[in-house]
Amino acid sequence: MKQLYGGRQFYEVSFEAYDAVIIARDTPGAFGDAPCLRWLGATWVPVHRCTGAACTGVTISAADARGRRTLLLDRTPLPAVDSLGTPTGTDTAVVRAVVHADGYSSGSSQGEVPDPAVCAIATDTVQVTIPGEAGWTLCVQPNNPVFETTFKYWGDNFDGTWSYVMSGTGTGALTFLTAPGDSTITGLNLALLAGEFWRCADPACPGVTLQPPDSSGVASVTFTNAVLEELELVLPSGRTAILNGTVHDIHDIGSF
Repeated sequence: MKQLYGGRQFYEVSFEAYDAVIIARDTPGAFGDAPCLRWLGATWVPVHRCTGAACTGVTISAADARGRRTLLLDRTPLPAVDSLGTPTGTDTAVVRAVVHADGYSSGSSQGEVPDPAVCAIATDTVQVTIPGEAGWTLCVQPNNPVFETTFKYWGDNFDGTWSYVMSGTGTGALTFLTAPGDSTITGLNLALLAGEFWRCADPACPGVTLQPPDSSGVASVTFTNAVLEELELVLPSGRTAILNGTVHDIHDIGSF
């Protein structure tokens, strides 16, 4: 089967207890450029993997009238990798297969395009720049206590952490954790409705400055060339995003 999201094509082919997944960028005149192929175990953790030019022998045809494509793997080498995607040097699988894939759409790359109506009333914006690609804007609306709708808030998880959430309607959401009242950020994630998932490339999240809640319970966060890396099937894809902007007036979720 095939899923289209974030400007890429995603194929999953099942072989009894294993799945082979191909992720390929759909670029004009060069479909399948820089593919990434992962051979997955039963827990969906990659056990063999090739990326980019190392994925030799991978061919994906143009879609026919019914949207079907043919996937050809011609002696494609897949080195064994550990849970972090690092080659183990122990063995290499060589795959030969011809697969006819039916297509369907799951999510849309249009989710990356900010809604102009939302941006018009947004009180905060975060610019997202992806090197070599078109950038976009995460537009965060003000909270509306009358209708009890929240787009930027923090809350106590009652496990020794606080969560901060900033949602951009029509695009996705930024989330991260801190210790109660602390400014040290952990676990910053950017999840897009287009099906993409990003995290801080450096666990310390340099370039992200949090002003913890003041006496009124209001916080703010500023992104200054903060670098995020994309994850595909739990492993880094090689794409990075740079965030710039400030989100103000982040209120305690319990105040609504």
